[in-house]
Order: sequence, then C-alpha cells, then structure tokens
Amino acid sequence: MSKELPNPDGHLVVVGAGIAGVRVVEATRSAGWAGPISLVGNQPGLPYDLPPLSKNIISGTWTAKQAELISYEMLDALAVRYFEFDPAVQLDRRRNVVSLNSGIELTYDTLVIASGARAKPLSGNPRVHTIRTMADAEQLRDRLNSAAPSTVVVVGSGFIAAEAAAAISRYRDHAVHLVCRGPGPCAKSVGPPLARWLRELHEKNGVVVHAQRTGTIMERCGAMPLEVILDDGRTLVADVAIGGVGSEPNLEWIGSANIPTDQGVLTDADGRVVGTPDEFIFAVGDCAQWGSSADGVSRGQHWTRAVDQARHVGLRLGSGNYARDADTTRPATVPYVWSDQYESTIQVMGNVSPEDDVHHLVLDDTTAMAVYGKGAYVTGVVSVGLPRAALKIRKAMKDSRRIEDILAHV
Repeated sequence: MSKELPNPDGHLVVVGAGIAGVRVVEATRSAGWAGPISLVGNQPGLPYDLPPLSKNIISGTWTAKQAELISYEMLDALAVRYFEFDPAVQLDRRRNVVSLNSGIELTYDTLVIASGARAKPLSGNPRVHTIRTMADAEQLRDRLNSAAPSTVVVVGSGFIAAEAAAAISRYRDHAVHLVCRGPGPCAKSVGPPLARWLRELHEKNGVVVHAQRTGTIMERCGAMPLEVILDDGRTLVADVAIGGVGSEPNLEWIGSANIPTDQGVLTDADGRVVGTPDEFIFAVGDCAQWGSSADGVSRGQHWTRAVDQARHVGLRLGSGNYARDADTTRPATVPYVWSDQYESTIQVMGNVSPEDDVHHLVLDDTTAMAVYGKGAYVTGVVSVGLPRAALKIRKAMKDSRRIEDILAHV
C-alpha cells in the first residue's frame, strides 16, 4: 500500500461519537474498510443526534432513545469497537497514539478528528442552562417539568435559542422571553427581513421577543430567581434562564500535537488536516474548518455539512484510494441548514449577510421567502414553509448562482 494512500486494513480511530463520527464509521465500513475501527465517545450511552435536543427532548415529546443515531447491535454488525464515555485526552503524532481518559492507548493508522463542539457558557451560574448534550437537555426538561408556571428567559440570537423558545412556548405552560441581538431571531442566518418575520411568528405564539438587545445574567442568592439585565437597563426576572450564545470546538485533547487550528482544525478541500503530508489525519463536523467552504475558510456548525463531510471522508477512506473520484463525493459548495420552529420549517441555502441586497421577498402569514445577492450573483436563499420551492432552488444553486437563474425557480 502506497504511503500516499490510507491502508484499509489498518486501524481507523474516530474521535467523536456525534453525527459526524458515526457517519464516518458507517461510510468507511460500507466502502470496504477491512481493518479494525474504534469510535471514541465522550458521553454516556449510545451516540445521539443533536437537533432534537432543543426541540423534542426539552419539550418532552421525545425520549432519549428516539434521538439515538445507532444501536449496539449495529455497532457490532459494523465491527466497530465503541469506547463509551471515555474521551480522548491526548494525541501523540510521533507514536500515532490517542490516549483515552481511562488510560487506554489506541494506536492508529488513520485518524479522524470528529470531537465536535460545546456550548459557550452565558454565565458561570450552574442554574443557567445550555443545550448541547443529552444531559443538558434532560436537565432542562426536568427543571421545566418541576416548575410551576413561571418565567423562562432565553438569551441567544441563533437557531438553538429560537428553537428552545418555540418548544417551551408551544408545549409548556411558562411565560417565555427571547433576547436577541438582531431585529429578530436568527438574523445572522436568515437576514433582517426574515428575522423580523420570525419575530412576529414567535410573538404570535406568546413569546416576548426583546430584539436588538443583549442580556447579562446577575447572580442571586440560593433559590431566588435570576435577573437578566438588558443593555437598555430593563430587568427580566427569570425562574429559568437558558443561554444559546454559540459554541467552541472540543480540541483540548490535541494539545501539543501541533495540529493547525484557527476556528477549528484546518483541513484541505477533502478534510485532510493541513501540514500532515506523511500522515492520514482528517477532521470533520463542528470541530473542522474545511478549506472548501463556499464562505471562505470557516468552521461549519450545521448537521448537513457534518454529514456530507463525514460521508466524503468515509467513502474515500474505505475505497483504499483516497485520491480517486474526489469530486463525486465532495460536499456540495452550497451550505444548507434548517430549523423547525412551531409548525414552520426554515431552510437556508447559501450564506446570508445583513449587507446583501434583497432581490425577492415574499412574507405571508405562514410562508416566507427571501433571495439575497451581491452584484449579479445570489449569496443565499431563505425559505419558510415552502419545501418544494426550496428543493428546486437548492438544486439550481449547485449549477448557477446568477440571480436570473435562481429567480426562475422561485
């Protein structure tokens, strides 16, 4: 086997048992990897999906089992050795060894870094909830269950904060406040016109939206309610406070291994870590900063991107010829993300910036669409409640970004 190609009879170690890690081992094995595969997880129980946490789990409409990505039987069928709740703590590139918290050392021939990200804390107060792990979501669910009708304050401008506010308002008997920086929820992803539309959607469903505001959690003694101080001087008293202010990659374990990072692990257009020409080290998912990103070099933090990256790396590793047919499996250059809020599905294709021109805008009671662009080209499209139109536009954007070509599919 050439040193330029991974050895499909060697030991593949995948660090991270989220959606990216699980999809890597599935794709690699299905493509023909014959050697041993180890999957390293930092959570108890089976690997689980993250999107249900801020919706189905905190609302109590799903159990943890419904969010599982894979069963023990499936792991056995794939001949994957799963290291449950035994996170990686050190990477030694000289010896090709990943050390686990338990003291186990895994010697790898090929390594995939898929260790994901964790929530940024809004406050050091343990009573301020985040939603990044199953334990986080179950703890918040139980807190909401145990509380009499009370006031919940969600601070955050992205999808997780908006989804949490929607789920609690829809399924729980609590007053809900949402504090966000933009003119409405998710403004950075959907643009100002759709953010204002989403604000109205939340308000129609009983959420009090504090737009273009930031909030600071003030410490209170004992079991007293928390205070959220808005930047305009107003105070919100919160029986339950939730922070959704972004994430940061779980990369402490690579420590002094000299893996290049910026926002995440730097890779080439195919997921191979830059600066490792004589090694087979790859990175996928929320901890990876792929050089093929359509929006420049950025850390992707969305489910679809993680799945596409994992499939691309896994299929090519399993084939035994990493250099073959790269373009056939390389992730699409059109970023895509969706969010479910109340009965509305928001789909974002491309990348939206507040400075973009609006070339098409329709805002109805239950549906909405905006086409954004710069110059003659579309930068992003946001669709709400229009799945067929979104599918056509997403396909069209893979072939052309010219405004007239995309508007023909609206």
